Amino acid sequence: MSAFRQSRAFPTPEEVFTRAAESLDLACTALSDARDWLDWLGSDWAPGSELTDAQAVARGTVYRAVAVCKAEIGQAMNAISAAADR
Repeated sequence: MSAFRQSRAFPTPEEVFTRAAESLDLACTALSDARDWLDWLGSDWAPGSELTDAQAVARGTVYRAVAVCKAEIGQAMNAISAAADR
């Protein structure tokens, strides 16, 4: 259980939206980190370390999934912003 959930007081809507946005931002950062690690596989830093066809396909699949997830997080952040403005 998160530390936030262990608190005894109910949060305000503003706090809920703020905490949700912070968590989504962390998720987006983690996705970027994952993508950045995969970038190493495209570098030419070690001769003889070319990707197999299956590894290349997997890398492409992950790149696309990260892009989709980040777009969804962006939509969620926009929804939080819209709700916070009300």
